[in-house]
Amino acid sequence: MIRATTNVTDRLDFLSALREIVFNPESKGLIKERAHLHKILERESWVFGEQYNLMSSEIGLTRALQQHLYVLGRTHESITKVTKIDGTQGRLDLMFSLIAPEHETSRHLVVELKAPETRASSRESGQIKSYARAIVADPQFKGTHTIWDFVLVVTDYDDEVKRDINQRGRESGILDESDLDPASPLRYRVWVRRWSEVIEAADKRLRYYKDGLAHDPSLVDIRRYLHEHHRDVLPEELFDKDTTVDETTARSTPST
Repeated sequence: MIRATTNVTDRLDFLSALREIVFNPESKGLIKERAHLHKILERESWVFGEQYNLMSSEIGLTRALQQHLYVLGRTHESITKVTKIDGTQGRLDLMFSLIAPEHETSRHLVVELKAPETRASSRESGQIKSYARAIVADPQFKGTHTIWDFVLVVTDYDDEVKRDINQRGRESGILDESDLDPASPLRYRVWVRRWSEVIEAADKRLRYYKDGLAHDPSLVDIRRYLHEHHRDVLPEELFDKDTTVDETTARSTPST
């Protein structure tokens, strides 16, 4: 019970810390996409959904195909290089996977992260769309029972992206969606999500426990959590001298 309670309070502390990192003007300028945010979220992949298991991070499209075939049990097959329409090889940030054996379907989630100060434009949305289309259009994927979700996560986006992801007849947030071939079981969707939406969705999943524990993380809790779990991948400037937690200081455990 104590371990479960600590796990929940840790997650609540992290969500508050993530808000601080992404939205605080003083801290978000220090956080870089690959050097910091990427490494933190490798360790906190639950933010994107409990159902996914982290497979790989910072992988090329060809490596993504290899991982996909591994999930399908087709490791004996030879792999040819996967390229985008322009002939170049792109890279994916975080790739998650779920096997749904009752439906004989594999689900993949690919998350493309942008630094907190980035305001997405057609350049960023076009990038993830090209990644998605390169993977699903590759002949090595044909006939596979696979559903792909590609998500671009940003702090905000411009009016052009806003119009693109709010098209009549499809769910808000979807940039691109296709079954490719009605006879094929392969489907994909491309999303654009704000950090506020990702954090809110994760917070809702914890709300029952949050209300029961009455845990509202303070700035001290946030700093303590970042210090204990992510100091090695965060810039030193993010920590003041008073953020160092004495080893004798114990976290108070909420009553159960």
